[in-house]
Amino acid sequence: MIRTISLLIVLFLFINPYTDAQEWLQEIINELNTEEKGLPEPDDLMGNLLAAMNKSIGESSHNIVFKNFEDGRLDSLSNYIGKVVLVNLWSTHCSGCRWQLPHLSRLQEEYSNYNLMVIYASPEDSLTLKAYFDENNTTGYKAIVKGDYLKRPFQLLAFPSAYLIDSEGIIQEIWIRPEEFEDLEKRVSPYLTKYD
Repeated sequence: MIRTISLLIVLFLFINPYTDAQEWLQEIINELNTEEKGLPEPDDLMGNLLAAMNKSIGESSHNIVFKNFEDGRLDSLSNYIGKVVLVNLWSTHCSGCRWQLPHLSRLQEEYSNYNLMVIYASPEDSLTLKAYFDENNTTGYKAIVKGDYLKRPFQLLAFPSAYLIDSEGIIQEIWIRPEEFEDLEKRVSPYLTKYD
């Protein structure tokens, strides 16, 4: 029981309070918390959360909406069919996120002649993000995400999370950890097409 409570606290720290993630987490716990099973052990709970996210692999990402950081315009992944999109969910408070941003920026720069689009999506306010971006050079699309815009699996904002979406708008991969340039490159390269 102590392990279960500890895991829930850790998950709560990784889940952003601006989203519906807590509601989703509670739904999953409720589904698992039957009289026969009782509250799942931490490994079972984490496995079920990851399984819920993995169910989205192969699904369309078209209904994911976010706000353009630069001009405040609402935008959608449905507008980027034809591009391979790497959505990086991050926060300025997350050290792993900050460590990974230069690797993502390098990926966008080195594949500028390809159909790749890196989106830095954060639920933080625009002033916080502006201060960060003013101090740090990042290449890619900067966006603000809020719970109202998000559907599963994007509601679970563990930081950093990444969603790789192919040129047809289908979610191909999801992972929750920071990665170096070489690992990111291996993930995206099978989906890329070079511009002529």
